[in-house]
Amino acid sequence: MKYILGLAVAALSLCASPTSTSAKTRAPIITANSAGSSFDTAIIVPARTETAGVRYEHEYIRTHYPRSRPLGQRLTNHGGKPYDIMFFATADGKQQAIYFDISRYFGRF
Repeated sequence: MKYILGLAVAALSLCASPTSTSAKTRAPIITANSAGSSFDTAIIVPARTETAGVRYEHEYIRTHYPRSRPLGQRLTNHGGKPYDIMFFATADGKQQAIYFDISRYFGRF
């Protein structure tokens, strides 16, 4: 788990500076204190079932990071709560990780 967390931190630090693409096409950069950048700022998934929760996570990334492509996913626990960490590449190739608090739906089908 420390390895994955370290990888997520490294991925986030690599994308801390904005690119020169136009504001219209630039995806927001996840910074240290932005929503979804850590367990403390994880995006709370408002779904009640696994299917709806997974759909919400993917839609959130598609909406906030258009033309991104998935790189992987990690299910983990922190502070007694389950989290999904989604890894993806933005349209301009920057690698990102975003944290989702899945405690409202995890284990509910």
